[in-house]
Amino acid sequence: MNSYDCYFDGSHKPEISGCAFIIEADGEIVYSQVSPAQLKSSHRAERLALHLLLQYIGESISLGSTIRIFGDAKWMIDVINHETSGSKGHKTRALLHKLRQNHDISLAYIPRRDNRVAHRLARTITRPSTIPLQPKRYDFTNSKIMSLDDIIIPAHMLKNLPKKSKYQKRKAFFLMNGELYKPIHVDVDDALVDGYISYLILKEVGIQGSLVIVKL
Repeated sequence: MNSYDCYFDGSHKPEISGCAFIIEADGEIVYSQVSPAQLKSSHRAERLALHLLLQYIGESISLGSTIRIFGDAKWMIDVINHETSGSKGHKTRALLHKLRQNHDISLAYIPRRDNRVAHRLARTITRPSTIPLQPKRYDFTNSKIMSLDDIIIPAHMLKNLPKKSKYQKRKAFFLMNGELYKPIHVDVDDALVDGYISYLILKEVGIQGSLVIVKL
């Protein structure tokens, strides 16, 4: 029987909301997702994040799994768990009830300090960082700050995307530690020569630029 720990969170600003969730198996992140949305409150962002997680579980997790879901929105979790609650969250509650027919699913509150990865991921939409942290083991003597849009991706890289498992591991490292596993390297013409996975991760989570190493 498969077992998963899932974490979700939502972040809201007047102009945009971010809805995120992560899925762990055996202590490692195996999947994560962040989605922008036009919502009116942080409560709705939290609820949509949970709903998107439940949809993913229904579509992608094998039947009969044990799934523990955690979030830091206590009020919303109490509403979803309460079978006799009113209209708020009724679609999400109905989806959870349906999934419980095929899975052993629990939904519980945790404090935000224990939900930091999903929280950080949701905030990449509403409070995007311009420059991610870099691994200290590399030499940044020849480096510069670049917009990701200005980096030229060679055709052979575009045709050969990284393996999904490797990408998820690197993305999990970034989410857990707030820094890239490997820096982006470009040549003097701003063409990418190494760090394609890091580039793709930053693109996915909405970070606009990065410190890059220039190979002379």
